[in-house]
Amino acid sequence: MLELTGLPIVELDLAIDHMREIGLLFVASGLNYGSRPETAPMSPSALALHMIARCNGTRDVYEFYGLDPAKDRYDSRAE
Repeated sequence: MLELTGLPIVELDLAIDHMREIGLLFVASGLNYGSRPETAPMSPSALALHMIARCNGTRDVYEFYGLDPAKDRYDSRAE
């Protein structure tokens, strides 16, 4: 991540924390300073996945990601 962004580690950590606080990253996402090299497990939140689909011009998230709502136990449309 450091090489990809070119940011100092402190700025990268602040950016990751901000994205987590506004709900774009899963709660457990962030930098692990105790490990060598530093790792940053990141998972997009449901909000981020919906936002990506909507920004790409679709209203149907299942269609965008090629998913079957009948297999989603949390989707009310599956009933």
